[in-house]
Amino acid sequence: MGVESVKAPTPKVFYFGCMGGKGHRLYDADGEDMHRIVTTPWGNQIDGELAPDGLVLRKVGEGEKMQPEGRALLHHKDGWTALGFWDRSGDSRFNSNSNFLVRGTYTFDEMLALAKAQFPGIFATIKFPITEIK
Repeated sequence: MGVESVKAPTPKVFYFGCMGGKGHRLYDADGEDMHRIVTTPWGNQIDGELAPDGLVLRKVGEGEKMQPEGRALLHHKDGWTALGFWDRSGDSRFNSNSNFLVRGTYTFDEMLALAKAQFPGIFATIKFPITEIK
């Protein structure tokens, strides 16, 4: 008998952002609200905190200059990885952002691939490149 390879299960990605309207919440890939169910190392009120420069409080109308869409930061904390970026594709308001979080340690490219695979509907609305800044 040969040794069969065992494929590791795909990690479950969570999305903190807008799904189906304005307002940011934590969701799983099925669109279920995970706000009170899943706790991340960053808490569940991470709105804008993981995007570049954190929550930038500027006057409305400066979003394109102060919060360029697609500029992303990768974070690692307590065995989790988060990818956060400014994103006004689901909510046009200033400070709108998207964040993908998963248990485990992943690179930028791995996180982006996992997020795209589990949240194709979110990425269908994004019309800009997502690039890591360091």
